Amino acid sequence: MLNRAVFTYLLGFIVGALNPHVSFANSTKLTIYTEHFPPYNFIQNTHLTGINITLVKLMCNYAEIDCEFELLPWNRAYQMTLTSADSGLVSTARNQERASLFIWVGPLAYSKTYLYKLKSRTDIQANTMYEAARYSVSIQRNDVYADVLTKYGFNLKQNVWESSYKNQELELFFAGKIDLLIGSDITLPYQLKATGKSTDIMEQVVEVPTEK
Repeated sequence: MLNRAVFTYLLGFIVGALNPHVSFANSTKLTIYTEHFPPYNFIQNTHLTGINITLVKLMCNYAEIDCEFELLPWNRAYQMTLTSADSGLVSTARNQERASLFIWVGPLAYSKTYLYKLKSRTDIQANTMYEAARYSVSIQRNDVYADVLTKYGFNLKQNVWESSYKNQELELFFAGKIDLLIGSDITLPYQLKATGKSTDIMEQVVEVPTEK
């Protein structure tokens, strides 16, 4: 039987993370921080929902833990989980650097991640992550892909833009300020929905691993 709440990681696999510095012997209530990241976690008709939220709620009920969810910008949600007692995070990607920061439970779902380009950008040609490092991309603060990108030759000061809010990378992408967009077959339609654009104008360039 589960005696800890389950929190997800996304961007490759999906798992759960729990603050490891907290004792749950007498704790029956947890605050779970999350971000707007459809279809996994998002607000719909003023209610927090999504694939991962539904699964986590079911597991909290099964473990008889009162889980309170709070939607925040990604970087704040990540930092709050690291510093707050009785807290968890959904969704976040697991890599070697983060492995010791949380107690991980899962995976709950699976989705491959890619670098995408506009089909019209025939000037962008890459068959590997190393070749893709010739182009520019955007990530959020504390994004798991910061480490992945640098391992393959991207430079955080030269061709990786750090976005300060969700979907800013879309603004940069369609303004032609960055060449590539990070996403998956599952998340890309939701990413583009806010712009009114279709996935038909997009093309996969190369798969992005969460570990090298």
